[in-house]
Amino acid sequence: MRIAADVSITKTRRMVLAAIAVMGFGLLQGARFIDVNSGPYSAHSLALFGLFVDGATLLTIAVLSYFGKIDDNRKLYCAGAISCAFYLALSLLNLGDAAIHQAFAGLTWSLNVLCWMEIFTNYKPRFALIMIALAYAVNVAVKPLLGALGLPVEGALTAFMAISIVLLGICIRYDKAIAHDTLANEQAFSDTSCHETTTLSEAFSRARRAVACAFAFSFVCGFVIEADLLATNMEYAQSNETALICLVAAILMVCALLVFSIRKANIDYMCPIAAAWIATALFTRSTGLLEASVSGSIMTATLISFYVLLWLMLVSEAHERKLPAFFLLGLALGVARLSVMAGRACADWAIGGNLIVQSAVSAVSLWALAIAVSTIFFAYLRYSSKRLRGGFDETAPDEDRQQSSHMETVEPNKVTSDVALASEEIAPIASDADPWNEAFDMLVQRYGLSDREAQIVREFAAGRSARYLAEWYMLSEHTVKTHLRRAYTKIGVHSRQELIDAIEEMHAESFKNAKEKV
Repeated sequence: MRIAADVSITKTRRMVLAAIAVMGFGLLQGARFIDVNSGPYSAHSLALFGLFVDGATLLTIAVLSYFGKIDDNRKLYCAGAISCAFYLALSLLNLGDAAIHQAFAGLTWSLNVLCWMEIFTNYKPRFALIMIALAYAVNVAVKPLLGALGLPVEGALTAFMAISIVLLGICIRYDKAIAHDTLANEQAFSDTSCHETTTLSEAFSRARRAVACAFAFSFVCGFVIEADLLATNMEYAQSNETALICLVAAILMVCALLVFSIRKANIDYMCPIAAAWIATALFTRSTGLLEASVSGSIMTATLISFYVLLWLMLVSEAHERKLPAFFLLGLALGVARLSVMAGRACADWAIGGNLIVQSAVSAVSLWALAIAVSTIFFAYLRYSSKRLRGGFDETAPDEDRQQSSHMETVEPNKVTSDVALASEEIAPIASDADPWNEAFDMLVQRYGLSDREAQIVREFAAGRSARYLAEWYMLSEHTVKTHLRRAYTKIGVHSRQELIDAIEEMHAESFKNAKEKV
């Protein structure tokens, strides 16, 4: 499984590998969708145990990645392939205990999904996002296609999983070469030889809202799905109707990514949209506007689509910050799996113990969704206020702040120890004051700053953090810091305070010139 360092990736080969990745990941998820014996929506009596193994595996790998114990997907691939072989053997031959069967199911899905996410991080986000959306379309097209062709689900499940494992091995064979080629192209376009990274603690602070959203929506949907299974044995979560709704969502997602050239999904938009759709499904269900199976399909399709949007967001985050997808995706998806399990277990406990009646399921779910979304909203307000004040995570250790806020200048032996590009807090300057603007314009003209450098430096001097500017201008933090570094070099300063001093000197000089003219 080793790869030679001199493997060349031509444009044609790159496109072929991208198509293989789309098909391989789509077939894996398609197999997950049609597998009624395991997964988040399975009616199997031990499905919750399989979900627990799935979520626990994802979180374990995320923790190991956080501490630097896992930095390569080859070991995970081997473990996932072995687990898949055992799972298929147990399924085809009807061997082994049901709990062992569920355990191998959880291991198989979690390990292989993480390996595929690592593959997608090797591509530029604007390509990776489209690839994942196309794989989503392949995933949900499997169920209606099998029904139209009259093919057996059991045989298709085995074939799809086996093909996906083979295609994943092919992609892993070339993943380092693709990553190297992508990095080389990015450096060529950015005209810089360095590539900044973000500390894992900072990445965790950015992923917390995604984790909270995943927990809230997964718990509510799991609660409703289990309630329907207990009351009417309604298995709409893996029905053709759900697959067709998801297919429409996948097509719209692909079109949006192609038309608007989106490079990064934003959890701040994903959360309210998902909440609105889930609330709509629950409302139509409780009022009888739609049958419970239809509203359930809408709700399940919304949750599945939300998971795909999580993949889009976290893959672009991992690529931008040069972090393994194991950490970011393992954290969010692990929490999502465990929260589905918790929602289903809670429904089983509440309804089985006659604590609530079936008619109150929608009302309870709506209240749970309202509480969860309100909590996320207030957490976002707190996050926004921090970002506007200085843009750093106050819970991060001091050494992490210092490590992520210092950077080198172009001069080979000089370190700007006072530069806090991502975490420094100062009182914002009144950037709308005319004297300040005149002084800054003088600075730009004297030192020959480019338009983009002037734009970034102006906001940075006014108190904005590098992270805030990256999100505001739809740039990576690496690009923002590169513009700042070049501007610092031209001006001859090494920190934000020295930059402010330089602007004040321009102001004093402007005032002096105006006084002499008088």
